[in-house]
Amino acid sequence: MKTSINESTENPMDVPKWDIALEALLVEEFHKKETPVTLDDMRRLATLHAIRFDDIIDSLLVMCLEGVWKYTDEAGRVQPISAEDVERLFASGRVDHADLAAYTGGWSPVA
Repeated sequence: MKTSINESTENPMDVPKWDIALEALLVEEFHKKETPVTLDDMRRLATLHAIRFDDIIDSLLVMCLEGVWKYTDEAGRVQPISAEDVERLFASGRVDHADLAAYTGGWSPVA
C-alpha cells in the first residue's frame, strides 16, 4: 500500500505538542546552568537567538501541562501549571507580562 506525500506514517501520539527545538534550547540552558531556567534566562535566550519570547513561554507552559517540565517557586516548591493559568497568561493572544511577573522561581525538566 502506498502512502501519499500528505499522509503521515507516524503515530500522532508520538508528536510533541510543543516546539522541540525550543525544548532543546531550554534543556541545554538548564544543563549549562545546573539550576532551573528563569524568565530572565528565557528573555536572554530569546534575544540571543532572535526567537519570540512568547513562543518560548508557550512551549514551556505546554511542556508543564504535559508533565515534561515543572515550575518551582523561589522556595523550591513545585507549583502546578494549569490550563487555566495558560489561558490567563495568553488571554490577549500574547503573553501577559504583568501576570508572568508572578513566576519568580524557575523551570526544570521532570526527572
